[in-house]
Amino acid sequence: MGDLTVYVAQLDRPAGRDVWRPVAAEHLDGELYRIVGHLPDDGSWEFTSGDLVQCRLQAFAPGLAGLVAYAKVDDRA
Repeated sequence: MGDLTVYVAQLDRPAGRDVWRPVAAEHLDGELYRIVGHLPDDGSWEFTSGDLVQCRLQAFAPGLAGLVAYAKVDDRA
């Protein structure tokens, strides 16, 4: 199975505005994904390359939706 795109939130975004960055991830199971792409150094991102995250489908605008990473999963268990 190939990589797909998930969106990661920028933490230091302008007030009142959501900023999402697309990044490559691999689907592991259910809502579980591993971020395999690299995020740029031009911001502070909620998750980073190598993180195991839960993702859900989110609407960005009418007719536009994507998978967003919303929780980091501890994979040391």
